[in-house]
Amino acid sequence: MGEFSVEGTELKKLVKVAKKRPLAFAVAPGTDGDSFFFALHKRLAPEIVARGVKKESGINKIAYGLCSVESKEMVLTCQRELPALAKRLKKWLKKQKAPYNVKILDENGNVIDTDIEDLPDDALYDEEPDVEDGEGTGDDGPDPAAQELHKRILSLVPDIRALNGPARTKLQAAAKAALDKNETGETEAAAKLVAAIEADLRKRRAVASPETGKQDGQTANALVERLKDLRPRCQSTPPPANERLMKAWGLAAEKLRGKDFAGVEAALKAIEAALAENPVTDPLQQQWETLWGRLSPVLLKALNADLPDAQRMRAAMHMADEAASVGDYKKAIAIANRLEEALKTSLQKHKEQASASDSALVDFTKTRLLWSRARSLLKAEIDRLGKEIVSACDGEDFEGIENAVGDLQGYLDPIDEKLEDALDDLIQEADPVKRGPLRRKCHAVIGDYVAELNSGIFTIIDDGNGFVSGLKVRKVAVAALDAVAKELDREKEPVA
Repeated sequence: MGEFSVEGTELKKLVKVAKKRPLAFAVAPGTDGDSFFFALHKRLAPEIVARGVKKESGINKIAYGLCSVESKEMVLTCQRELPALAKRLKKWLKKQKAPYNVKILDENGNVIDTDIEDLPDDALYDEEPDVEDGEGTGDDGPDPAAQELHKRILSLVPDIRALNGPARTKLQAAAKAALDKNETGETEAAAKLVAAIEADLRKRRAVASPETGKQDGQTANALVERLKDLRPRCQSTPPPANERLMKAWGLAAEKLRGKDFAGVEAALKAIEAALAENPVTDPLQQQWETLWGRLSPVLLKALNADLPDAQRMRAAMHMADEAASVGDYKKAIAIANRLEEALKTSLQKHKEQASASDSALVDFTKTRLLWSRARSLLKAEIDRLGKEIVSACDGEDFEGIENAVGDLQGYLDPIDEKLEDALDDLIQEADPVKRGPLRRKCHAVIGDYVAELNSGIFTIIDDGNGFVSGLKVRKVAVAALDAVAKELDREKEPVA
């Protein structure tokens, strides 16, 4: 038995105390099966007991935390765990004539390991704690304020471990200092440290609230981009400045992981000021920055236009940027040069495809104008027929002839503006696929017009009207519609 590790009678005494209140424990199982170090302590913190057992045993892999005993079961709540500990500890307890079942919990109370069986009844399990166990008022008993503060410190451990980076390191050190001071009787100093830790954690929880989460995310993204931009510049600075800058860059990245945005901002400003004093002299970097500054805006604009080979060029763009980010400017330049040539080829392909697509489309503007003029001519011819009828009937007793002649224009009502509207829609549509239905709509309207022109008054209006020879109403309309239909047929359906 050493200064910290306990066996036999001393172990049983401390187990009786653990039935009433948790005790700090540390265990170093060893590897040879015989070297097993187990410590229980009534006053010291688990971390201090663990350090003592580590020094005493020479074993680095140690589990520690709080131990309590309930009836036939020893429960270890671990701040640091070891695999398969329950079985090894139970076996060792049997050798010490203290046969308890063993349950291992993590620091959040989750069961992670057990070795439990039906144990026979024994007077050992019914023993009550002695007054000596530290619950009395003697010098050996703990200070209630210190004991309460100890629990308060341990309750902060999960929140501290949830942090990252420097913040976690800082608060862990403060918590350990508070434990040490509390165990050595400096309760007031320990309480001040604990209050400071709690205030820090409250502040961090407020910063991490949903109201500020979005803003923090935007800030973090901006800082990440600045870090990415500064890394190749730090690497390319002549030595020994490059080593100092990369060290500062690493510290800034560490602060960012800990969400210390103010610290990151300060570090980045210091790096940028140092870079201003150490201008880059690497000619390859200067060549890269010039080339990429010229190429990348054109490339991004082209890729957004969905050029041929866009996916392959986008992958090459990322490769070049990645090579430059680690300082391999020679490789980045080579990729960028090949990318520039590929971009020229792709732009030419895009231009040829667009030209081929445009040439396949017919401009129906003149066709629309042709039909519009034909409709105007139809109205003029009808007017001419009306005037001749009125003139021929002048002086005769044909009451109401002028009103009847005025109604002649009504025969043209079915030859309305539908075809002009359909042609307008076709002219304004640039998508070859969508133009097909619009052309078919124009043909349908033409069919309706032709059916109208092949019926009623239109069958006799030109040659059999009895008043005007050489009238061109039906002839003009049919000829114009035929010309429009032929022009529509010039444009072919796109190949799917």
